[in-house]
Amino acid sequence: MQKLDVYLHAKPGIKTVSPVGYSPDGTVALISVVATTSPQDTKTSQLITTLRDSYIPDVTSSSHTQIYVGGQTALSNDFSNVLDSKIPLFLGSSSSSVACSSWSPSGASLSRSPRR
Repeated sequence: MQKLDVYLHAKPGIKTVSPVGYSPDGTVALISVVATTSPQDTKTSQLITTLRDSYIPDVTSSSHTQIYVGGQTALSNDFSNVLDSKIPLFLGSSSSSVACSSWSPSGASLSRSPRR
């Protein structure tokens, strides 16, 4: 974890990196990373992906250390990604419903007989 702490200090998009904090039994460690951009910024989402896909594997490739990226910003980013992946399913079922419901009323109005 010390190696990751030092490695992250020099990376772009990272404002601060806290010193490594360890649990009393030494089995869990925590590093807090603060981005230079706001939580809603696309660059922050890109940083989270880069941490997971590049920075952490670069440092831990020779060990069996499991490192997770968490926190409110990462959680929001992950939740947004899940929602984004489900939107096509929602829109597909939603448009089917709209097509059926809009067909029924217009069909009913066409069957009305004209007044004499």
